[in-house]
Amino acid sequence: ATQAGRITIDARRDGDWLVLAVSDTGCGIAPDKHAAIFDALEQVGKQSVSESGIGLGLAIVRQLVEVLDGEILVESALGSG
Repeated sequence: ATQAGRITIDARRDGDWLVLAVSDTGCGIAPDKHAAIFDALEQVGKQSVSESGIGLGLAIVRQLVEVLDGEILVESALGSG
């Protein structure tokens, strides 16, 4: 979450697969927290009073992807979105 910045969504076909890539200009996520972001009610990083959310979005996305026999991955490092 950020007060300013950019989110980019890219879609491409790779054989029978549709590959969606989402990138942002946020603060990034430490490698040891990558798996946790897909857990229900999990939020990583500092949360300010003006930011809302309960940590269900990526858990729901992961479940939908798995129902469709897909996979979801994260690539991030602190300070690089």
